[in-house]
Amino acid sequence: MIWFNGSYEHVSSMDMSEVQESLEVFITMATDEDGHEWLVQMDLSEYGAIDKYKNLEGHQLCILGQYEGYSEVYEAPTITLEKIFDRSTGNMIISTWFTEL
Repeated sequence: MIWFNGSYEHVSSMDMSEVQESLEVFITMATDEDGHEWLVQMDLSEYGAIDKYKNLEGHQLCILGQYEGYSEVYEAPTITLEKIFDRSTGNMIISTWFTEL
């Protein structure tokens, strides 16, 4: 597991249908407090959770996840999200995808 304090500005979806039919993953590029960017695989679109992640755009967060390696496409280290803690409200989001792994 790895964690960092940081934030993200935009959540988008990535088409993964070459892996599994109709599969989309919510992703973001998060920036840690030292200015390093991380690709964060947040959740699967089938769980319909994009709004809970979009509501945290621009917030100061603690992001916890499993390190997956370096993405040559995004030129950033990649993690699969386990939890996000909103440092301003104390709220926590647990990735549905991670609990299914």
